[in-house]
Amino acid sequence: MMNEIAPLLLCFGDSNTWGFDPRGGRYPAALCWPQQLAQRLDRPLQLEGKPGRTLWFARPQSGLEPGFEDWQRCLRARPADLVLALGINDLAAGATPQQCQQALERYLQVWQALAPSSALTLIAPAPLGRLTTGWQTLFAGQQQASQELGELWLTTAREWHIPCYQTDNLFCPGADGLHWTEEFHAQLARELASMHKPPQ
Repeated sequence: MMNEIAPLLLCFGDSNTWGFDPRGGRYPAALCWPQQLAQRLDRPLQLEGKPGRTLWFARPQSGLEPGFEDWQRCLRARPADLVLALGINDLAAGATPQQCQQALERYLQVWQALAPSSALTLIAPAPLGRLTTGWQTLFAGQQQASQELGELWLTTAREWHIPCYQTDNLFCPGADGLHWTEEFHAQLARELASMHKPPQ
């Protein structure tokens, strides 16, 4: 008798999925939300986090490159569950919040075309905090725009009938104003796990 293989969890995102530490470097994998979520759900993890990844818009000289081709590659493997956490870097590449939302729609359209049986959860981009000098230059005054993304993501999620995690009003990024604290990684994993578990 063959052993049953647990369904695959795919986490697709940018540097906050990769595990960028706001103090510099990279968190140990065990501290990052994808690994913690996989552990809580008792699922094998395919981690697809890449610093500088955008949904659609590019600014190669600053390391900002779209993840659309990688997204399609991942979808063709038809993982059981997907978590998509992208969008904030598109602002740094010059997109408006509305253009970010349109890019998200393209990701959802190709999900429906390539892997409609894969369950998808969105993580709405968290708003920017007080950015340190290098990130101030990259995002060039997009703090206000970053606060608009959450509601746009929720609107899109409702239209597509998929779950969406949005940060609450108490959210505070790490010391660089962009990347997440250890505490938030743990909180995010807990709340995503509760969204994935069926009601008792």
